[in-house]
Amino acid sequence: MLEELLERTAGRGLGWTVYGGGDRDILLRLRRRPEVRVRGYYRAGALPMTLRRDRVDLALLPSIWPESYALTLDECRLAGVPVLAFDHGAIAERLRRSSAGVAVEADGLSEAMLEALDRIVDQGFGAAQPRAA
Repeated sequence: MLEELLERTAGRGLGWTVYGGGDRDILLRLRRRPEVRVRGYYRAGALPMTLRRDRVDLALLPSIWPESYALTLDECRLAGVPVLAFDHGAIAERLRRSSAGVAVEADGLSEAMLEALDRIVDQGFGAAQPRAA
């Protein structure tokens, strides 16, 4: 999914940083891309400082499975980094109760996620916030 997101946002001047681990082949491909930094694993409790140090503007948490809590969301909030995530599980529930981020339809790499990302890049984070009906 991340590779598709990179392809679909190419040419936008975005920089991406990947934290944690994952499929070795995917990480190797990502390391070859000039717009991507792969940071790898981090120590428990170090993510807020790391996000601030790396000047992260937005965290994508596109979990394909509903999370039961999501410590990563806490760490993003501590760092003051807004979150864009899929609309399921504890992450979505917690985002709906706060102004810490936006949850969008979960269907692989959803058009909703790309549209929200476009609005954030073009107009700032507030543009991706849900609008009152």
